[in-house]
Amino acid sequence: MDFKTAAKKYLQCRELSEQYKRGVLRTAYRMDAAGLPCQNLTPKRLIAWLDSMNVSPNTKSNYRRMSLTILKSCLTPRRFNDLIVSLPVVKKKKVLPVAWSMKELDRLLDVTLSLPGQFQTSRCSVKLWFTAWVLLSYETGLRWGDVYHLQQYQLRDDRLFVVQHKTGLPIGKRLTPGCVELLQQLAYWSPDGTLFSWAINRRNSYLRWAKVLKQAGLKGSPKYLRRSGATYCEAAHPGSATAFLGHASPEMAAAHYIDPTLLPDRTPQPPPLIVKASIEG
Repeated sequence: MDFKTAAKKYLQCRELSEQYKRGVLRTAYRMDAAGLPCQNLTPKRLIAWLDSMNVSPNTKSNYRRMSLTILKSCLTPRRFNDLIVSLPVVKKKKVLPVAWSMKELDRLLDVTLSLPGQFQTSRCSVKLWFTAWVLLSYETGLRWGDVYHLQQYQLRDDRLFVVQHKTGLPIGKRLTPGCVELLQQLAYWSPDGTLFSWAINRRNSYLRWAKVLKQAGLKGSPKYLRRSGATYCEAAHPGSATAFLGHASPEMAAAHYIDPTLLPDRTPQPPPLIVKASIEG
């Protein structure tokens, strides 16, 4: 049995996101292309395969994790344990998450509110579409794809109900009156029951967003709105970012979403020492 067959067999038995499925299959294809044997793979050959990759440490770590997932599904527990016992962990470079400050968020809103024009498909204003996206993404912490594909029926008064595409987990959000009003306006202009995707295709939405962020003088992408919402939830209520993001693993929020520079200073400090004499250079 090759790795592609093993991966497909593993995926058929589980409810997983499409993004994760693609990652597992991509890993299997690379393992088969490298000529790795599925049943008689040695730690030495697996390590050599990982070392041969000209990718970032984070990407290499993902390949390692998914390759072990496939192997665990098709090997006996004893064979799998023998394989991983001497397999080193891929060291990843620790990168602190960056979110936007309140001043930067205000600057972004100033830009979206000043955007001229209407979409070609209707008389809906461009500024309505972008401003609604900012408020919704910040208030809910939803991922880009979940926001883009939102349907009108998912909005019930001031509540938004979403089944997250990446995890398959349901999550409910409560929205501010201002955000609800903008979404209702978008719903009025929508010809097909969607809230955002009807106005602009996905590729062009990326291009338009890049121009908006450049005009606001901001680095990053609209995904930073998810980080910002999570960071300010954590600042107000420690430990709440995980629920806000809809994560099953608590460590994910601190590792990838919470900007520690925007949190209140909770670092313990000893009492200050008093210098009783003047010191002159």
